[in-house]
Amino acid sequence: MTMFRDEVILDVLKSNKNEGIRMLFDQYYFVLVVYAEQFVKDRGVSEDIVQELFVRLWSHNYLEKIEPKDLRFYLYRSIKNTTLTHLGKNDLLRNPEELQSGQIAEEVLPRLDEVRLETVIKEVSKLSDRTREVVVKVMMEHKKYQEVADEMSISINTVKFLLKEGLKKIRSRLSFNDEE
Repeated sequence: MTMFRDEVILDVLKSNKNEGIRMLFDQYYFVLVVYAEQFVKDRGVSEDIVQELFVRLWSHNYLEKIEPKDLRFYLYRSIKNTTLTHLGKNDLLRNPEELQSGQIAEEVLPRLDEVRLETVIKEVSKLSDRTREVVVKVMMEHKKYQEVADEMSISINTVKFLLKEGLKKIRSRLSFNDEE
């Protein structure tokens, strides 16, 4: 997966909408799904929400006047608003404190080393499906091993093994990238 700067994506979007949306999708799809999942706690619903955003962006010219420095914030804010709307329609009894947890990620996000974050996300996406799912559930969703084991219909030992192996692969790839 090639990483693009937001300036490049927005420039291509102006000259070739289909190619620009494809680049935007390649760049942001995975991180937006993970972000949406913080709110809705369901991978399928998160993917639907993110896909709907990309359809809206393709159908309308919402990004026409967005500055490159604002693109990331715009996408995260759009996902947050869409997920909160979805939750409001579908789960009126949801605990309001749960909804606030996404604000922490949004507030901290601009301060993160974007290159490192993108590199980690890229490396997570390279893991096998089961290993990636375990890493995301344990490390990003902060789920307990037993909860992940139950959701995936695997043993706790398998969860621990997949997590250990996934983190080992990510760390080795990241330390290799640091040496380059």
